[in-house]
Amino acid sequence: MPPAPRRGGSRTSSRSNTPLSRTNSRSSAPARRPTSSTPPVILAWTSAIKQALSQKRPRLLHDLLTLKLVQLVSKKPYPALRKEARELGDRFAIETVIDQEMGDDWKSLNSMLVAYLWFLESADPNMIMRKRPSYKEETMTYFSRMVEYLKAFNSAFNHPDGAILSFTATLMAKWACLTAVAVDQLLGDPHMKASKDLVNPLLRTFNIALSGERTPYTSPNQTLKKAALVDLGNCLFRLYYKLNETSMIPTLQDHITAGQLPLSYPYFRNPTLCTFFYYRGISLLRSCAFISAHQALQDAYSICHPGYISHRRKILIPLLASSILSGLFPRPELFNRPESPDLAELFLPLCYAIQKGDFRAFRHAMGIEGPARWKYTWWEENRLLHILEGRANILLWRSLIRKIWLLTCSPQQKQQIVRIDDILACAVALHRKEPHDIGPAPSSDPHGVADPASWWFQDSGGLRLDRIQVEGIVLSLVDQKLIRGYMLRQSGGQSTWLVLSKTGNPFPSLYQTLLARQPVPGASASRQLAGGGRVVRMNGVKEIGQ
Repeated sequence: MPPAPRRGGSRTSSRSNTPLSRTNSRSSAPARRPTSSTPPVILAWTSAIKQALSQKRPRLLHDLLTLKLVQLVSKKPYPALRKEARELGDRFAIETVIDQEMGDDWKSLNSMLVAYLWFLESADPNMIMRKRPSYKEETMTYFSRMVEYLKAFNSAFNHPDGAILSFTATLMAKWACLTAVAVDQLLGDPHMKASKDLVNPLLRTFNIALSGERTPYTSPNQTLKKAALVDLGNCLFRLYYKLNETSMIPTLQDHITAGQLPLSYPYFRNPTLCTFFYYRGISLLRSCAFISAHQALQDAYSICHPGYISHRRKILIPLLASSILSGLFPRPELFNRPESPDLAELFLPLCYAIQKGDFRAFRHAMGIEGPARWKYTWWEENRLLHILEGRANILLWRSLIRKIWLLTCSPQQKQQIVRIDDILACAVALHRKEPHDIGPAPSSDPHGVADPASWWFQDSGGLRLDRIQVEGIVLSLVDQKLIRGYMLRQSGGQSTWLVLSKTGNPFPSLYQTLLARQPVPGASASRQLAGGGRVVRMNGVKEIGQ
């Protein structure tokens, strides 16, 4: 009886006619389905993989499983390996050969190797050369098979012996992300379907690395699944920000920091650490944790090599924003560095406006008013517009009240008092638009033109600022401990005073005040673990006594 033919019989070669006597002579061995002889390059490739596994050489294993397209189409032995995978005809034939060579000890690894050869079969040089018009369809096939390979890789990575694949997981995730972004750009897909298709497989890889061994990571040479955790997280952060789906990012970052990994060199490479601290700083900045964001971005900026000017500039922009909102204003010398010569005209006017409590100067610095309207677009493109508007508002009020206090109070006074009416009058004057910003239509507003769409008019009707709103702002500053004092309303009258504290500076250091509010590292994690789990989250609930 001849052996069963392979699928795709039109490609059957003379190698498929293997005699059955070779299989039947081993009566004690389990019966295998009839197979063809293994092609020589695939035989050498599987032998090298078995050698890398037996000798525990993760880097050699990665070299045999690369995803880099340029290497797949030009570097030996991949072109010959791709040719033999195509000659086998279909995935069933590839699976037969791999099972024959690798055995049954690690079935999920066999499935991963089959998926890799099936993925390699689609790596056509035309995707780079683009000599045939079919390169888009070939690229889509190539990427879809890459996603299938990632899913098969996760099954092998989840095996008890899967730690040897951790180095492969690190570089696999990076090249997969680059490929997904390139495919979206090639197809001009506004929905970025390729990036979306990649998120779930990479998230699965991240979870496998997170729930891997309990062995602590104490040496850079350890082969552990958790060694790939930070790099996998960085790839997910990039995809989530590209897709504008950032709700999962804080959770992933908390899992990484709670894993007790030594986030320093040489346990992790400096580019890996720089990327992680950058994304962590951006996430903290958007959640208004300005001190923590400043610290994370400062770490990223310090790690980044001075030669990578574009990378340092990308880190420096949110670092300057978080520093200013934390009360740490940059020195002018900082803007003499190669990555920041044109940032002075953006950030220095912003610092001066906040220092003086000048609302009009702040609007000019943000490009909301004035001749430099291009600044508004720049802040918006860098996703800092709403963060600066929201937080700088309260800092402007604080600086304005401090300036009024310095002008109206003397050290000889027993009570340092600032009248709310004085604050209101100054704020109304500074909220008034300048003549060149007012349209030609006449207005009945005696104080200027009120813009209902602007953030400094707090109510939806666009009404002029009144005393009650100013009182609420002052109370907020006192409650946040940005001003030391209390509010006092005269009996039988409408006048309200801000009575400042006699002891110490009534306007304490903004940075020190925010730093004192920062939670103790590890305190939140210990409270979560005390209950035996980390599932219940009670957002907005204050502790007893607060």
